[in-house]
Amino acid sequence: MRMLFALLFVLSGIVCGDAALQNPQATVIDTGSTNRPGVRVTLDEHGTAIASPGEGTGGKQIKLDGTLCKRLLDRLKEAGALGDLPARHCMKSASFGSRLYIEFKGERSPDLSCSGQNDSRVADLQDLAQKIAESARSAANIPNERRFER
Repeated sequence: MRMLFALLFVLSGIVCGDAALQNPQATVIDTGSTNRPGVRVTLDEHGTAIASPGEGTGGKQIKLDGTLCKRLLDRLKEAGALGDLPARHCMKSASFGSRLYIEFKGERSPDLSCSGQNDSRVADLQDLAQKIAESARSAANIPNERRFER
């Protein structure tokens, strides 16, 4: 009987591992700034996502546009190694500047928040990440600006 349970445990791990490989996930991170909270959203190609305010853990399960999420994951697969994407730098305020990243397969993109991206892959990822971050904010009721008490 113990052998049967051990075999079932091993097989369930293999099945779960295969499901994870067939259903890849990406994380979009908008760091926010002094006057605007950030958002972290982890999503799959079906639009199932978890959105957290800031760069924190936990969060709220939400549903995003599956077509948009699938397009992001397809572009990430086509882009190759995220660390090899060209980074465009721009001036940012120390307190009001934010950054936009995508994490996929253990890699992180360069900051995608600067406008005027010269590489079409980066420009497309930037556009998709911005749309997903805004959709996640809305779906999870994460405000676009911080409220300061007087």
